[in-house]
Formats: sequence, structure tokens, C-alpha cells
Amino acid sequence: MDKLRRGRMKDPVEGEFTVASADHYVTAHMDYVMAFRVDGVVTAPGVPPTPVRRDPVTVRREDWIQVGQVFPATVDRADPKRAVIAFPVVENAGHSSSESRRAAEGLARQMASEQEKPSS
Repeated sequence: MDKLRRGRMKDPVEGEFTVASADHYVTAHMDYVMAFRVDGVVTAPGVPPTPVRRDPVTVRREDWIQVGQVFPATVDRADPKRAVIAFPVVENAGHSSSESRRAAEGLARQMASEQEKPSS
């Protein structure tokens, strides 16, 4: 999605995003994934400092986002709020697609067997 978004920028330039606030909230997978609402400022050559919010930003628990952190960003000089920020990436909430598929198949088998049981 980031490549697509960068492709739509009229005048992209490399810059930075500085975190001003990062509020985490409860997720279904809190043991290894955190979701944040992040407010900060993008800066880049020829671009005035621009406030930007990203919500949700999903990261691994060990990549906890903190105030003052700086992340690389690609900023559209024509519309700085459209910045693409390089937050740490979480692939499929910590599971490979084959693990997720196996889990779904197992759950489907379990649900099917429960439906087949005669009611007492």
C-alpha cells in the first residue's frame, strides 16, 4: 500500500516523522501486537512542519512507539498530510499466512464436528 500511496504523490520528498504522542489501546493480540493512535509532525526539505495523525499503527510489542521517536517518511510537498511513514511492520499480526490458514482450517473442522453431534 505504501508503494501505491507514494506513486500517487505529486511531489514526493524524503523526510521524517517525529512522534508527539502515542496512545496505545487494547487489541485482541496484546501479548505480541500493539495498536497505537500516533500524532506527530512531518518535516522535509521545502515542506513546513505539518501535524499528522495515524490511527491505527500496529507494531510488535517490542517496537513500542514512544514520544520523541523519529521515523523515516516520504512526504508529498503538495499535501504533507499524505505522508507515508515507515513504522515497523507487523506481518499478519505475528503469524505466517500458512499458520493462519491452518488455524482457520482447524477451527472450521472443530465447528463442523460440533454441529454434527446429536442434541441430547
